Amino acid sequence: MTLEGILVIVYIVLGTSAVKYVKSEIFGVVVEFGSLGQLLLKNVIWGVILGWLAIPVAIIHMLIFHRD
Repeated sequence: MTLEGILVIVYIVLGTSAVKYVKSEIFGVVVEFGSLGQLLLKNVIWGVILGWLAIPVAIIHMLIFHRD
């Protein structure tokens, strides 16, 4: 696997995690309905499309508002 392939996989994972974080922590989405495959595919697609925006927003939100 090349470096570009590894970076794409890391971007997809970070984007998907960031979109889930933004939806749950900032927008307050608690429950989503649909089949498991549909939900996973939707989260990955949103992670790829909005990852460039969601990753920095999630990092900044975690740094400012995360309390231990």
